Amino acid sequence: MKKLVHLVLLLSLLGILPSIVVVHEKVEAQTTATPTCQSLGLQDKDNDGYGGNAQAQNDYALQATQQPECTLSGRIIKTGDCLDLDATKERTNPVKDKDGNTVRSRDIHPGTTDLPGNQVDEDCDGADAGFAKNTNVTPQGLFDNVKNFLTWVVGGVSGIVLIIGGIMYATAVGEEEKQKKARKAMLGAVIGLIVALAANVIITIVTQNIAS
Repeated sequence: MKKLVHLVLLLSLLGILPSIVVVHEKVEAQTTATPTCQSLGLQDKDNDGYGGNAQAQNDYALQATQQPECTLSGRIIKTGDCLDLDATKERTNPVKDKDGNTVRSRDIHPGTTDLPGNQVDEDCDGADAGFAKNTNVTPQGLFDNVKNFLTWVVGGVSGIVLIIGGIMYATAVGEEEKQKKARKAMLGAVIGLIVALAANVIITIVTQNIAS
């Protein structure tokens, strides 16, 4: 009798286990499934395949915490749209580029081509193409860039003149006048190099003392 009871219990367990596994898999699938756009509070009003809460361009506040994808009306859309206007709002408050041309909301979303210099951030990366993000241009930085550029220009020109003067001197054997011109050219190039390097050092020292 006990063996029969044990056999019944064993068969019951064997019958229950598959059900438990199926239920567990369903629960796990539900928890790991792509979230719905409604659960994230997102829509895709301009039907560009990207959902967002933004009602004005470059409104990123609600995008940072969103999931990469969600399901809307049975289709998968990506989140992070920095402009998502319906037809009514687009008519009443359209996006204009710097020349006054209208840019459609459906043409503004991550992954699209960002036209440079039109003051519209089409690809939602935080800046218009051609303009650096988070730039901190200071007078000192601009001055340093100009100083370094001029130093390289003077140094480069002096180096070229020095090479040309050396070639002229080497090929002017027995021609005193040409050798004299070559020596002057090389001397001028060397002086130019010294002045460029000395000026760079002096300006750096002076500006550091002024800043401190």
